[in-house]
Amino acid sequence: MRAFSKTTRRNVFAVVVGPMALVPAVILATLVNALFQGAGSDWQGAFVSALLISVVGLLIAYPLVIVLGVPAALVLLRYQKLGFFPLAIIGLLGALLVTLWLAPSLQGFLIFGYCSTAVVLGCWYVYTYAKL
Repeated sequence: MRAFSKTTRRNVFAVVVGPMALVPAVILATLVNALFQGAGSDWQGAFVSALLISVVGLLIAYPLVIVLGVPAALVLLRYQKLGFFPLAIIGLLGALLVTLWLAPSLQGFLIFGYCSTAVVLGCWYVYTYAKL
């Protein structure tokens, strides 16, 4: 007999594993940026800075997932509206809050929105396809 329901196990697993989708998303964005900088770009430095940015991003992502994402997912689940797009809209709302707090600009919102969408996609993928 399991102590927690399948939904609870999937929610906890999505909260723990899902935000780690931020790491490959940030690495991809940083390496694409280095690619467009030309032949003189430092690929190794770009990779190391991407890892450092990922760590800082995870420090922002986990509290936001717990404070904003979990309650929103539970409300959407209760009303049977849980899906990627409603969660993405709520994630972009979180990105807007972080943008206004840290870097109030359109470029800041685009960066935080990209990271937020990566986290939402990771959480949604883990929640949907986890066999627990």
